[in-house]
Amino acid sequence: SPNDLAINRKGSIYFTDPRYAGDEPREIDFEGVFSVDRDGSVKLATKEVQKPNGILVSLDGKNVYVADNNNNSKGHHHLLQFTVKKDGTLGGKKVLFDLGPDRRGIDGMTLDGKGNIYATAGKGARAGIYVFSSTGTNLAFIPTPGSPTNCVFGGGKEKSMLYITAQSAPQSDGSKPWGLFRIRLKIAGHHIFE
Repeated sequence: SPNDLAINRKGSIYFTDPRYAGDEPREIDFEGVFSVDRDGSVKLATKEVQKPNGILVSLDGKNVYVADNNNNSKGHHHLLQFTVKKDGTLGGKKVLFDLGPDRRGIDGMTLDGKGNIYATAGKGARAGIYVFSSTGTNLAFIPTPGSPTNCVFGGGKEKSMLYITAQSAPQSDGSKPWGLFRIRLKIAGHHIFE
């Protein structure tokens, strides 16, 4: 089931297709990243992943970042980089960062105007936004309540406002409601069509 998507400057869409739940029959026997070109044609971009989740296209369009997030304790919790080939498929897989088995892997991601990656990941005290350079260096950590699932920079006058979907702190009845949080940063986000 498609999970996340990213659009390049040519208008092509890359989307991840993991399977996190269910045991119904599937049309394909693997999990992968696909692309949809402007003419509507769909092709497999790569299946060199375990459970692809969040996805981004780099500022220059030459690379695609994929969160390979297998919830299984023995599964991958990687931030991957792929090179975009001339035909739009992905190759040259490189692990930029390994979150290891003791943290929840990356879910959603966004880019700032310098090409840094903001990724929702972690659990407990290490749940939050992990900020990586385009080469995979962990630059910063922004803690969030509960488990963050996605993030995006605002537009217009809110280009430096990072919006985050996450589970809020446990309530007195034991429930953990989901919420929308925001934090103003000193850097503006990247929006491909602004």
